[in-house]
Amino acid sequence: MADITSVLRSGLEDETFRSLLSEIARKVSTRWTWDRVGRAVVVALSEDPPLTAARRSHRRRVALVGPFAGSPSGIGAYNDRVLKAWNSSQRSADLEPVIDLTATDGTAGNRRNVAGLGRYFHKHDFDAMVNTLGSSEYHAATLASLGENPGHVWLHEPTLVGCHVGIGHLSGQRDWAESRLREELRRCGVPESAWPTDPLDADAYHRANITFLEPVITGAESVIVSSDEAADVVKSIDPNHPPILVMPLATLHNERVPMPAGRTIVSYGWLDESKKPEVLIGAVATLSGWMRDIRLVFAGGCSPELRARLDAVVTARHLEEWVHFTGWLDADQLNETLLTARVGVQLRRNARGQRSGAVAELNSRGIPVVSDIGAEEITDADFLSEVLRPLLTNDHDWQQASDESWRAGREFLFEDLADALDRWVFPTRPHARGTITRVHDLMPELRERSSLS
Repeated sequence: MADITSVLRSGLEDETFRSLLSEIARKVSTRWTWDRVGRAVVVALSEDPPLTAARRSHRRRVALVGPFAGSPSGIGAYNDRVLKAWNSSQRSADLEPVIDLTATDGTAGNRRNVAGLGRYFHKHDFDAMVNTLGSSEYHAATLASLGENPGHVWLHEPTLVGCHVGIGHLSGQRDWAESRLREELRRCGVPESAWPTDPLDADAYHRANITFLEPVITGAESVIVSSDEAADVVKSIDPNHPPILVMPLATLHNERVPMPAGRTIVSYGWLDESKKPEVLIGAVATLSGWMRDIRLVFAGGCSPELRARLDAVVTARHLEEWVHFTGWLDADQLNETLLTARVGVQLRRNARGQRSGAVAELNSRGIPVVSDIGAEEITDADFLSEVLRPLLTNDHDWQQASDESWRAGREFLFEDLADALDRWVFPTRPHARGTITRVHDLMPELRERSSLS
């Protein structure tokens, strides 16, 4: 801005500079006259052989919209892996990141910021838009950018409750947050009799099966989900739904871990109430009476409020020696932590068709995993301790579970995901509304090495 101001001032006050500009303008006005331009056009058209335009092939562009590495959302690191896998092979289209920085102090760097969509760049700049959404405040800018034509919507969880409620809590303005949520409820056609008493109570929305998905699904070109349960949620909202692709979470090529010497249990990822940390702490309390070398590591960040409450639980149960919180870890620190794990645990309250990137990460290393995601929910600490006990004490049981985990981690890699996404976004025939496609329908070659449904 200062440079522009300086040039304008020189144009008004500096006579030498003004003379230079006047001379440039005079030369332009004498060169580009109607007569001169007309004669040049006639000469060009009369040349033999005639001039022809060089054919240029259009390089297709796909926008991958959402958080990327550095975001507290686990989908951020996942999107970076999708981007890398796509661009590591020859394709007819380039996948370009459009980054969501909501509720973070990050910067877009040389990537496009979704906040600039519609101002500095536009949807028509791309041949396809793939918008990744999770149920947290870190996806709010992506959600706001969708408008009436969201393109392809990739729902990592078939609900947007956490996105809307999370932004409400972050705003610090309860009146505004409640008003905004009521407006969204009306947009979704939810009758007022079904509205939660407290508009900022996320669990109340889950209990009432309110997802806030209606406006997104209505305009979507297609919907991508991680499970059949999630597809059922979309189908229940609109029987004539956009085409649905059920695509499981992918895994990386990681080195398989050997059987570790210790008895370390790792719960990996952002820690919140839905992951039932107190149930896991209770199970470790039971097991610590039998195994003095047991260790529970919560590998990842959590809110200060939850951390304070869990610290109090650990202190009250005298488990300071056995329960540890690492806080946020970079990639190298996380890898080092996972290499110590004998067992991984991923619990989830009301998973609602969601799948876990943490489970995929553990499987990619052959680490046995205890999880209730997509299965009967585990709510009892004693029951969990009995599930964990043989994996911690019996090497044969551990090896069998490790083999199963390793096989699961080889079934659907990020390279496979990139191929499936490419085929879905650029189909040989248009996808029909009301249809559900599974990844094996797109890639039959996966059936020979995979047990994915």
